Amino acid sequence: VVPWRFRTRTRNPRWEKSLLEQLQLEQRLMEEENKRKKAFLTRPLSKQTQAEAVKLSASRRSCRFWTTRCPATSTSCAG
Repeated sequence: VVPWRFRTRTRNPRWEKSLLEQLQLEQRLMEEENKRKKAFLTRPLSKQTQAEAVKLSASRRSCRFWTTRCPATSTSCAG
């Protein structure tokens, strides 16, 4: 199905120019909205990622501590 804005009944250059301008405006507005959405989504993700990185580094430190103290244990953090 062809959207209404792409249907042309007559070849009016002025009408086609205004259609092109309208499409460019819609595209610009969509791009700006996408930028805002992307910025909104990256903020919480970066905070969550930082928290996960802190937890991961703490577990790595714990794993290193136990593997150096008890060489009989496996290299995993299981015990």
